[in-house]
Amino acid sequence: MEKKRGCDDQWSSLNQTLLKMKLTTFILLLSIMGAFASKSFSQTNRLTMTVQDMRMEDFLKLVENQSSYRFFYSGEIDVDQKVSVSFSDSPINQVLDEVLLNAGITYEIKGRQVILSSSNPAVQTGKIEVNGTIKDSSGQPLPGVTVLVKGTTQGTISDFDGNYTLKDVPADGILVFSFVGMRTEEMAVLGKSVLNITMVEDAIGIEEVVAVGYGTQKKVNLTGAVSAVKMEEVLGERPVTGLGTILQGAVPGFTSSSSAIPGGGNSFNIRGLESINGGAPLVLVDNVVYNDLYLINPDDIESISVLKDASSAAIYGARASFGVILITTKKGKRDENLSISYNNNFAVSTVNSLPKLAAPSDMIQTLKDGEYSSIWSGQNIDTYTELLQDYRNNPAAYPLGWTEANGTKYFLKQTDVMGDMFEPSWKQTHNISVHGGSAKINYRISLGYTDEDGILVTDKDGFKRTSVSSYVSGDITSWLTTSLDIKYNTGDKQYPHLDGSSELRLWPTNRPSYHPDSSLPYGTDGDEYLVMTPANIIKQVDVSERVSDNTRIFSRTEIKPLKGLKAIFEYSYQMGLTDNQNYANYFQVHQGLAESIKPSTKTNPFSTSRATTKYTTINAFANYERTFGVSHNLSGVIGYNQEYNDYRYLKSTAYNMINNELPSLSGTNGLTPPDTEDDYSEYALRGSFFRLNYNYDQKYFIEFNGRYDLSSKFPTDYRAGFFPSVSAAWNLAKESFMESTNRTISLLKLRASYGTLGNQNIENYGFMPTFPIVDGNWIYNGLVPQTMGGLPMVRANYTWEEVNTVNGGIDFGFLNSKLSGSFDIYRRNTIGMLGPAEEFPAVAGATAPKQNAADLKANGWEFSLNWKDNIGEVKYTLGFNLYDSRSYITRYKNDTGLFYDRNEAQKAKRYRTGMEIGEIWGYVTDGFYTASDFDANGALNSDVVSINGVTSHEGDIKYKNLMDDEASENRIDTGDNTVDNPGDRKIIGNSRPRYQYGVNGSADWKNFGLSFILQGVGKRDAWIGGNIIFPMASQYGTVYADQVGKIWTPENKDNAYYGRIYENGGSSQGANQRVSDKFLSNAAYLRVKNITLSYSLPKSILNRIRLNNVKVFFSGENLFTFDHLPQGIDPENLTWTYPQYRTFSFGVNLNL
Repeated sequence: MEKKRGCDDQWSSLNQTLLKMKLTTFILLLSIMGAFASKSFSQTNRLTMTVQDMRMEDFLKLVENQSSYRFFYSGEIDVDQKVSVSFSDSPINQVLDEVLLNAGITYEIKGRQVILSSSNPAVQTGKIEVNGTIKDSSGQPLPGVTVLVKGTTQGTISDFDGNYTLKDVPADGILVFSFVGMRTEEMAVLGKSVLNITMVEDAIGIEEVVAVGYGTQKKVNLTGAVSAVKMEEVLGERPVTGLGTILQGAVPGFTSSSSAIPGGGNSFNIRGLESINGGAPLVLVDNVVYNDLYLINPDDIESISVLKDASSAAIYGARASFGVILITTKKGKRDENLSISYNNNFAVSTVNSLPKLAAPSDMIQTLKDGEYSSIWSGQNIDTYTELLQDYRNNPAAYPLGWTEANGTKYFLKQTDVMGDMFEPSWKQTHNISVHGGSAKINYRISLGYTDEDGILVTDKDGFKRTSVSSYVSGDITSWLTTSLDIKYNTGDKQYPHLDGSSELRLWPTNRPSYHPDSSLPYGTDGDEYLVMTPANIIKQVDVSERVSDNTRIFSRTEIKPLKGLKAIFEYSYQMGLTDNQNYANYFQVHQGLAESIKPSTKTNPFSTSRATTKYTTINAFANYERTFGVSHNLSGVIGYNQEYNDYRYLKSTAYNMINNELPSLSGTNGLTPPDTEDDYSEYALRGSFFRLNYNYDQKYFIEFNGRYDLSSKFPTDYRAGFFPSVSAAWNLAKESFMESTNRTISLLKLRASYGTLGNQNIENYGFMPTFPIVDGNWIYNGLVPQTMGGLPMVRANYTWEEVNTVNGGIDFGFLNSKLSGSFDIYRRNTIGMLGPAEEFPAVAGATAPKQNAADLKANGWEFSLNWKDNIGEVKYTLGFNLYDSRSYITRYKNDTGLFYDRNEAQKAKRYRTGMEIGEIWGYVTDGFYTASDFDANGALNSDVVSINGVTSHEGDIKYKNLMDDEASENRIDTGDNTVDNPGDRKIIGNSRPRYQYGVNGSADWKNFGLSFILQGVGKRDAWIGGNIIFPMASQYGTVYADQVGKIWTPENKDNAYYGRIYENGGSSQGANQRVSDKFLSNAAYLRVKNITLSYSLPKSILNRIRLNNVKVFFSGENLFTFDHLPQGIDPENLTWTYPQYRTFSFGVNLNL
C-alpha cells in the first residue's frame, strides 16, 4: 500500500515505536515476575506443626490451611489412619515425603494441586460388574447420565433414581461420567464393584456467573433481562474481527449493522429503536467505557453480557437508555501453571454476489424493442445491432473489441465493470498469550496482530491491527488485592480516495456490459487514456489513511475489611489518537461511451488531521454479601462514578499541489487559500449508584437499582436525574409443591421489572447559543471574507430523555437443564425526546429551538431455546433465538400530519403522532395501461384514471385511484402529503426488520468438532429503486440479465413485468418508477453465517510432542444466503456500496 510521510511523520513514528518498546518491555517484566512467582511457590511454602494421633484426612486439611495447596484423592486412600509428626519451618516437600510415603501414599504436585494415590493398589486384572448411584451437589439423584468405559463405546445410562449397572468392566479401567450442565468426571475402577459419584455443575449450566453492573451474579438468580455469552462459544475459530458480527444471531434482541470495509466497524442496537435522535448501547470493557471497539482484539475477550431492560441497566443511569454491553477480558487464573497459547487464522475472501448485467446483444435488442433509435452517447441502434451480430460471428475482425462507424465508436466486447472492481483478498490473524498464576497472583500478557486486505483491485484498501494487553493481579495481604491492566491497540486503515465523487457507488450499477474497460484514444490530442470505470479510478487514485491508537491504563484495588464486604477503587486513563491523511491526486480519464475527457479533481486538495481524546474514569464502590440463617440471602452494591472526556480536533487542507507525487501542506502554488478546521469540547459525568438484592431460599427474589446522575451536557438547573428500578422473580421449581417434578423441571422462574433510564446522547453545548462562522456576502481584496452569523435560538430548559421500561419474563430448564430457555415481553416508553417546538413565522429569521417535545413507544418480545445432550460419544448442542419489536411515535409537533416525501423542506416533519417507525408510503399498481384505455387520438378515456402531470401511454404502469377530492377526481396525485390527505398513496410496507432469528449448533465426537451459525430476518420490506430494480431507470441507465424479456413492448404484453422504457426518459419513465407495492422488495433472508470443522490431536500424540492441546480447523463465513432480493443486493446492506464477501479460512490453536 502506498504511504506518503514527511520528516515529522518519521519522527512521530520513531517516538511511537520507542513508546511501544517501553510498554512491551514493562509488560514482559510483569509476566516474568508472575511466572517466577508461580515456579518458586513450592520453595517458599514452609510448614510448622506438631500433631499427635491425627486422622490423615484432618492432617491434609491442616496442610491446606497453612499453604495454598489442595489435595485430591480417591476412595483407595485410607484417610482414617493416624499421623504423629512434628515440623518447624520445613519445606512442604519434606513434610509430604515423611508423612505420605511412610503411609503407603504417593503424590504428584501439579501447580497448586496435589494428587494422591495408593502405592499398593489392590487392582484385579479381570472384568467385573460395577454399579453405583449418581447424585448432584444437592444430593438429588441424576437420571440420564452417560457412563462409559474410557476408550471404548461400552456404556450405559443412569435410571430415574440415578442408579447404573455396567457389566464386563476391566478391573483396572476408568469410568467416564458425562451429563449436560455438569462437569465431566473420570473415576478409576481399581477393582471396586461399587462406585458412587457426586457430579458438580459446569460453568455452562444454570449456575453460570455473569457480569452485571459493578459486579457479578449467578445466572439463576437474575431478575432482569440479561443475555450472556462466552467468547469461545460465539467466536470459536471464525475469521471475523468485528464484535457486532460475532454477536449477530447469538443474542436475542441484538442487531448489528456492519460495514464490510476492512476496519469499518459496527453499529449496535438492542431491542430496536429507542429514540428518533439516534443512539447506541453503552459499551464497557472491565467497567470502563470503551468507544473504539474495532480496535479490540476478540481473542482478549472472555465473556460478554448484554443488559436489556431498565432493572439490569439502571445502575448506569444517564447512559443506559439504549442498553448496556459489558465486556469482560481474559486475566489468567489463580493456581494455574504457566501456559502459552498461540492461534492463527489464514483466510481468503471473495465477493459474495454481484448483479449480472445483460449481454451487449440483449441490451441493444431490448432498446430496439423499446423503439430506441440511438443511445445517449450517439450510437445508432440499428447499426449497433448489425455490428454486434458480426462481432459474434467474427470476433477476430475486431481485435480491439470496438470499431468506428460514421465517426462514432461502437463497443462490442462484453465487459464487467462490477466484477473488475474486485479481486480475492487475504487476511491473517495471529494471537499469542502467556498466562497463569499461583495462589496469590494471576497474570496474562497477550499480543495480537491482524492484517486484512480489502477486496478492491490493487492493494489500496485494507486494515492492520496490533493489540498488546498485560494484566497482573496479586494479594498484598489476605485482605488487600491490587491489579493493573494495560492495553494498547493500534489500527491502520487504508482506502482509495475519491474526491467527493460517487463512481465507486453508482457507476457499476448504471453502466452497460459493453462499457469499455481499458484505454481509448482521445480525438483531440490523439493520446490514450484509461476509461472511466471504477476499477481504473481505483488504480489511479491516491491512498487515504487513518491511523488510530488507543492506550488504556486501568488499576483496581480491592479491600476486604469484614467478612462478606469488599471495597473497590478503580481508576482508568485512556488516550485515543486518530490521524487522517487524504489526497485527491490529479489525473484524467476517458468518459468511455462519450468522447470526452474528465479530470479527477479541479484543485487536488491535500488534507491532514488529528483528533485526540482523553478519557478518565473513577469508580469507588463496595459490595456486601451475607447469608442470614439458612435461607435469607442479602447482597448489595453502593458506589460513586466520575468520568471526564476531553476532545480536540485540528484539520488543515491545502490546494493545487505543485508536485502531484509528493503532496504536502506547504507544497501548494498558493492560488487557493488553505482551509483550517478545529474543534474542542469536553463533558463530565458524576453519579452515585446502588443495587440491593434479597432472595429467600433461592425461591423469592427482589432487586432494587438506582442511580443519581449529574451531566454537563444540560443546563445547570436541569443536569440532575434519578433513575430507579425494581425487579422481582419467583423460582417455582424450588417450591415444595414442585418436588415431584424436580427430576423433570430444574428451573421455572417468573420475572418482572420496571425502571427508568436516561439519555444524554446529545451534543455537548446544545443549550448554549454560539455565533456560527459563515462566508460574507461581499468580496474584499478579491476574497470572500468570513464573518459571524446570527445567534441561533436555543432553549435553556431541556433535559434528559427518559426511558420507562416494563419487562416480564420466564426462565426455564427441563430434564436437568438439557432443555433450557427464556421468554421476555416488554414495553418501553421514551419520554421527552428532543424535537421541534412551536413553529416560528418566516419573519423571525430563525428556526424554533429543540425541546423535550416528542415521545415514542416500543413493544417487543424475545425467545431463546437451547438443547444440550449426548448420544453415545457424540456431545451436541442446538440453540435458537427469535426477536421482534415495533415502535410508534406517540407525541410529535406536526399538527398537519405531513410525512417525509423526498422533500428537503419536509425532513423536519417526517415524524408525526401515531406513526409507526419504518413505514413505507406508496402507490398500489393496477396492471398496465392498455390500448382500450385510450381514444383514437391517443388521449386517455374520461373514465380511466390519469396521473397528475404525466402523459401516459400504452404499457405504462397504472395505479389504483385510492382517494378522490374536488381537485383530483379520477387522478393519481400526492394530495397534501399529509396523513389525512396522502393522495393515492397508502402504507405498503415497513423497512424495520421483524422476526430476527439465529440458529446455532455444535457436535463433538472423539477429537472432531463441528459447529454452525445461521442468522436471518423473517419479515422486512425494502424500497431499493434505481437500475437494479428498473431497466433503463434513466436515459443513462442499463439493463440487467434478469430484466431481459420482461419489459413491456407491443410484442411482449403477456410476459411483461416492467413498464415500457423511453429513449429520453421524462415524466412517463419516472411515473413507472414510483414507490409502489409491485416493486417493493422482500428483504427477509436466511444466511449460513458460519460452518467450522475442527480436529484436536489425541493425548497420545500431544504427550510425545509435549503440548497440552493442538487443534486444526477449517471455517467458512457468509457461505450461503437465501433471499428474494435482486442479485447483488445484500440483505444486511440494502444499498449498492462495499459488498459483503464470502470467506474461507484455516488455522491452528496451540497450547503449551
